Amino acid sequence: MNSKYIAVFAAFTSACLYILLSLRKIEIDS
Repeated sequence: MNSKYIAVFAAFTSACLYILLSLRKIEIDS
């Protein structure tokens, strides 16, 4: 597997997790 593909996949996954955590935090705060 290409290391560049792995790097992009890792960045995309971390971004999705960050967005989910942010949305969950907003729901809790509101």
